Order: sequence, then C-alpha cells, then structure tokens
Amino acid sequence: DGKRTDKRFILFAGNLPLDTKAEDLKAFFKNKLQPRIVEVRMLTHRETNKPKGCAFVEFDCKEALEIALNYHHRELGGRKINIELSAGGGGNSKRRRDKISKKNAQLRKRRQKKVKAVKKSAEKTKPSGESK
Repeated sequence: DGKRTDKRFILFAGNLPLDTKAEDLKAFFKNKLQPRIVEVRMLTHRETNKPKGCAFVEFDCKEALEIALNYHHRELGGRKINIELSAGGGGNSKRRRDKISKKNAQLRKRRQKKVKAVKKSAEKTKPSGESK
C-alpha cells in the first residue's frame, strides 16, 4: 500500500569521496549484494550546498541492512568508507545520540567477535609445524 512502517532500516555512510552521488552509493551496494534500497540521502552543507562526504541509506528490510553493514571499510572511489548504524528521525537530541551510540557499540562488539572467530579458525587450520 506504499505506507511507511514505524520500523526503518537506516545506516550512515561516511568518509565518502566528495564527488559521490546517490547513484554511486546505490551502485556500490547493488553491484555487490543487491539489497533493497528505499532511499539515499546525501548530506550537504546548508550555506554552500557542497557535499559533506556522508549519506544516510535506507533499506526496506533488516536483512539488507545487516548485509550492508559488512561493507564497513570497503573501498569506494579510492577511500575506505565507514558504514555505521543510525536512527531515523534526524535531529541532534541527546536521546538520539545515545541511541545511535548504543547501537554502534553493539555493532563494534559483533565485528570484534567476528574477527576473533576468523582468527581462531585460521589458527586451527595452520599446519602443525608452523609457529603462531
């Protein structure tokens, strides 16, 4: 029916090359994992309308957002971009900042856990004569 639900799946993309367009960011995700992007909002400076090098990307489901989070520190236009969780609604209230901070702390823990699991797996697969 085209109505937007209360639950929104938004991430923040930062450290983007300043010449990045919404279409470039869509292609970055679509060419790699085909998520369902609802909207890309490129941020600009109010006074100059020049790009800030960051954007909000909204997906239509949690699964697509989770997959997109795996592209943190992948390269786009020669730069390692940051992919972080965000919270819808805009503004800069303390409550919103706290919510985003909490979400990103949980995301960092999941990423660290994943790295440890990969390292542990790599340790197990080393030949027995190889030193650690």
